[in-house]
Amino acid sequence: MLSILAYNQVNVQDMMNKGRGNLAYNILDVEQMDNGHVDKTIRNIKHVTAVRLIA
Repeated sequence: MLSILAYNQVNVQDMMNKGRGNLAYNILDVEQMDNGHVDKTIRNIKHVTAVRLIA
């Protein structure tokens, strides 16, 4: 996920990753997002079940 953000020049200001058993989640605080390309690319990663963007 971070490589996708770096490739699209999205700066991550803070990141939290928590997991329990076979399930984990990431919370990323980024400076700005693009027009949705990054969102779609992350959604297409194998085993990603949900993506939520909060503005």
